[in-house]
Amino acid sequence: MSSAAPRPATPSDAETVARLLDAFNREYDTPTPGPDVLADRLRVLLAGSEVMALLAGDPAVAVALLTLRPNVWVDGPVVLVDELYVAPEARGRG
Repeated sequence: MSSAAPRPATPSDAETVARLLDAFNREYDTPTPGPDVLADRLRVLLAGSEVMALLAGDPAVAVALLTLRPNVWVDGPVVLVDELYVAPEARGRG
């Protein structure tokens, strides 16, 4: 993995984000609809303003999936980390 800084994912990165999220669920024996279904959903979601993803590595080996949600404690949305995954071979490298 290169030491490239994390970058925002775009709808054209939907397959990469989907592959990593699918791997995450499979690693922990959690049901997944599969990377094709996830990619279709992510193309739409990443084109909007309420879901973001950050990718790290070249090629990407890590993903953070973030959502913006309303909150009663602040005037505006808050960002929540919904998923955070690093492929096993890239863990422990900083």
